[in-house]
Amino acid sequence: MVLIAKRDGESLYDHSVLTYEYGMKIIDMLPCIKEERETLKRLCSLPLLLHDIGKAATGFQNVLKSSGNWGGRRHEIISGSFLSNFGLSDEQIFAVITHHKDILNSRGRKILPNEQIDQFDGDTGLLSDMKKQFMENSEEIETLLKELFSYIGFDTDFLVSMKEGLGLADYWLEGSYSSIYGQRKNVDISRIKLASKLRGIIIAADHLASSHHVPVDQIDMKRICITEYPLRFFQKQCMDCHKDLMLIAPTGSGKTEAALLWAQSNQKENSRLFYVLPYQASINAMHERLSQAFGKEKIGVLHSNSISYLYNMQSVDEDKKLDYQKAAQNLSSLAREIYYPVRVCTPHQLLRFGLKGTGWEFLFLEFQNSLVIYDEIHAFQPRIAGLTLATAKLLKNLGAKIAFVSATFPEFIKKLIRDSLGDIEEITPAKKFINEKMTLDEYKSDQEILNRKRHRVTVIEGTLEDNTGKISDEINAGKKVLVIANHVKTVQRIYDLLQDYEPILLHSRFNRKDRRDKEELLMVKESEKPSPVIATQVIEVSLDIDYDVMFTEPAPIDALTQRFGRVNRKGLREPANIYVVERQVSKHNLYNKERVEKTLDLLKEVQNPVDEMNLVDITNKVYEGGYAGEEITEFNFGYQNEEIQHFENNLIAGVSRQWIDELLDKMDGSCEVLPLQFYDEYASLIEKGLWVEARDLLINIRYSMVYDKIEKWEHKESGDEVLLINCQYSRKKGLLTDDKPSNFDFD
Repeated sequence: MVLIAKRDGESLYDHSVLTYEYGMKIIDMLPCIKEERETLKRLCSLPLLLHDIGKAATGFQNVLKSSGNWGGRRHEIISGSFLSNFGLSDEQIFAVITHHKDILNSRGRKILPNEQIDQFDGDTGLLSDMKKQFMENSEEIETLLKELFSYIGFDTDFLVSMKEGLGLADYWLEGSYSSIYGQRKNVDISRIKLASKLRGIIIAADHLASSHHVPVDQIDMKRICITEYPLRFFQKQCMDCHKDLMLIAPTGSGKTEAALLWAQSNQKENSRLFYVLPYQASINAMHERLSQAFGKEKIGVLHSNSISYLYNMQSVDEDKKLDYQKAAQNLSSLAREIYYPVRVCTPHQLLRFGLKGTGWEFLFLEFQNSLVIYDEIHAFQPRIAGLTLATAKLLKNLGAKIAFVSATFPEFIKKLIRDSLGDIEEITPAKKFINEKMTLDEYKSDQEILNRKRHRVTVIEGTLEDNTGKISDEINAGKKVLVIANHVKTVQRIYDLLQDYEPILLHSRFNRKDRRDKEELLMVKESEKPSPVIATQVIEVSLDIDYDVMFTEPAPIDALTQRFGRVNRKGLREPANIYVVERQVSKHNLYNKERVEKTLDLLKEVQNPVDEMNLVDITNKVYEGGYAGEEITEFNFGYQNEEIQHFENNLIAGVSRQWIDELLDKMDGSCEVLPLQFYDEYASLIEKGLWVEARDLLINIRYSMVYDKIEKWEHKESGDEVLLINCQYSRKKGLLTDDKPSNFDFD
């Protein structure tokens, strides 16, 4: 009889060998010194090869050949116990026993069943029965072991037997911080770290072997051409910088290339690169950009909607949609594994390490000597900024190099970064000529950036509604016009007022399908760009677009600077007109009122056309007081997080936490809803198994805005639960929260 590992009939031998091979390759690509990699290989050899040997038990084999489960029995417990026959360390046995579930008292959802690991009175009845079923296949197991040991050149004649107990001390499986019988009170921190690393390697190798994804080879960035254009002086400075970096450079100046040149120069053997951005749309754009530079097979993308993004990147073939969906799901999962050498992600994904979310052990292995680029940290919410800086400090202790990159960097943010990281090199385009360090051409190239005058900024009276006549004049003059407001209801109102011009409307209350279609319309060649475009602040970060003139509601200077970047983007035309209205339509203040007023006052005094230094000076004046009020509380709440600040003191191997639920998820009180009119389409897609397309019909919105219009609905066959909303939806205008269609009727 051939022992199997999977329901599809894959043999236990094949899966074991594949896990071993992938595990060895993962270790080869880890960013640590060669001696440590060799030690990890030695310690992981038998655990990788025999991590699933417990599946040989008769009960488990019967389950694989039929259906159901082994009565909740955990095969990995038998695997770990069996490995104790080979004199392995507690760390090695622990890694095998916990490669599917956390230990007792973990704050994660999946934990090992207590009745199968409680050894205080020897083997329990259940554990004894599991071992008995294992021994019932002893002849087949001996045959398998001979083949496996022959494969790795392990010379031994082994007679299958099982010792009593699990083969490691009880306290390894107790996760309570306070218990005197727990891991933290009885195990040295160096051993806890080692156990965590071994566990991470086995989990990652097992996942990749199960999905048959060969680990991707590392990138030598020094072999990659980052840019073919002559370097500006500030880009050369970044390339020559071998410290942590704080780069301040205007939009369109080549700051992304500068950051990548810094990464290229600082990469050590097997160093991973993490490029961190605050918004999904900008992450998707950066993923495409880095894919062109490094090859798409090397770049992982990681955010909450990455499956939808990866699914819609693929060619359209109606007959292959289920295959595309599975492929997108696999690629998204791989971004959380030890797989891609480069990842583009939200800051939340890196926080998974410091807050010990599921899979934190992968990052523990990868963060050593890593390169982390945080782009536009000033746009992070104060709590996320605090958590991010605390995490950056932790990563630096692991040998990581950190770069912060932004077009606008308030001085108080700079100070917070320096307070967290200490010595950090600040680089900006050169303000003065340095004979011994730069050529005249390099000086001129930096000066061109600093003195570039792309915009004429005028503060005008009234609201956007009051100025629709002026907006119409610009449209009639043949200009490509961009209108930006702070609230969804405002842009919907402006859309109505300008509907004769057939405008494109873009905001957060479109479903993903419609928003994607609209963004594609904006990315067409210049002569075909739609006009006017009316949008909320989602336009600030989502698209690399270039318009002729802008009308915008007031906002703090950093937000306005991002909006300005969507007009005369490259500065190749005469300065373009930017009109900032004095008052917004909505009575609800999205931004800090004092900062908005100060921004308007300073813009009224600015000399037109403005250059980049004008905007930097205004930013520093607006934010000279730093965080204010509740922002300070939120930042400190994040920065002083106990888990991150005292990472080692709180480290327990085999413990993870529901960190998103506890600290990050739904911080803005948001939820996803389905307008009633899409009920049939959603249900049809679910029945076809196309759940990615179904979920692309959902809309993200603050729960407080629609709580009285929501009803839960569960599709009976799939068990998929959604929140149906009793509001009208328009593909042109998005979700109309004030318009109610018919009452719910599911029959």
